[in-house]
This record gives sequence, C-alpha cells and structure tokens, in this order.
Amino acid sequence: MYRITVGNGHFPLTYECATARDAYGCMETLATGLLHNVPIDMDEIMETIINIKKEFSLGIVTHYYSIEKVENIDPA
Repeated sequence: MYRITVGNGHFPLTYECATARDAYGCMETLATGLLHNVPIDMDEIMETIINIKKEFSLGIVTHYYSIEKVENIDPA
C-alpha cells in the first residue's frame, strides 16, 4: 500500500492507494491538477514506485509531495 502526501501549507492532503498502479494514476492526476506548476518526471515517479514495491526504497520526499510504502492503512 502507498501513501501520497501533498504539501498544502498547514493542511497537507493525503491519498492512500492499494496498488502501485493506483499510486501512479494518483500522481498522474496530481501532475495535471494540484501540482500542475511542479516539474514532475513521470518516468522517475514510475521508477520510484517500482523501487518501493520491490523494497529497494522506503519512499521519496520532495518539497511538494512524498510517496511512501505503508503496511496497513487504517480505514478511519
């Protein structure tokens, strides 16, 4: 499972995705929406998500967003 967090001032937005495909789709949507002014390399995003899935990486943190692997997502 993946957690994507977008910095939004004092109110960060968090998206929880069950699959790597969902996480990539979420980042695609953010790149053309909320983060449209941020230079995002979607190839790099895909590589990052694959590395997280293969457990080569725990995630990525930038000034604008973060992607991390989480074991269990609370339904609340």
